[in-house]
Amino acid sequence: MQSTQQGIKAVNKVGAVFSNIWNDIKSFNTSNTDEKVVLDANCFSIYKGHFVIRQGGTAHRSFSMGVMFIDKAETAKNPESIKTVQHEYGHTVQFKKLGLARYIAHIAIPSMNSTVAVEEYYDQLWEVSADAYGGVDRKHDLETYQAGFDYLAESVHRRRPACCDNHLTPSSLD
Repeated sequence: MQSTQQGIKAVNKVGAVFSNIWNDIKSFNTSNTDEKVVLDANCFSIYKGHFVIRQGGTAHRSFSMGVMFIDKAETAKNPESIKTVQHEYGHTVQFKKLGLARYIAHIAIPSMNSTVAVEEYYDQLWEVSADAYGGVDRKHDLETYQAGFDYLAESVHRRRPACCDNHLTPSSLD
């Protein structure tokens, strides 16, 4: 009896996965520019020409590596989640400009190794230009935006990241 119930639960789970995938296929739009469509997807979607995979579900940890990985904890009802989609799109622009190796060295590794407080996370130079490219307004001043874009421009030519201390900010460049 117990093995029959377990079998039924497994079939139901598989059915739910296929249903989620089928719903994403039905709503798949290669021209999508709506963040809410991304956040309403179960498994995958497209945003501004970039493939998006929904992953995780509890940590609010999204990232980009040419493809956008948006945490399932991000929801269309949360305005901060809209900013997350936009910000991760900004990282895809950085990826195009830097290429894989430089993106990993100058954007991904510093971002993953960051030890700053959550409220300061988006003030880091590699995050500032991602916000700008994604259209996220976090009320940075002009100096901060300039420093973020200078960091990105220098990363195109630099072999080793200058942000090894993970606390590179506009004032630390003086």
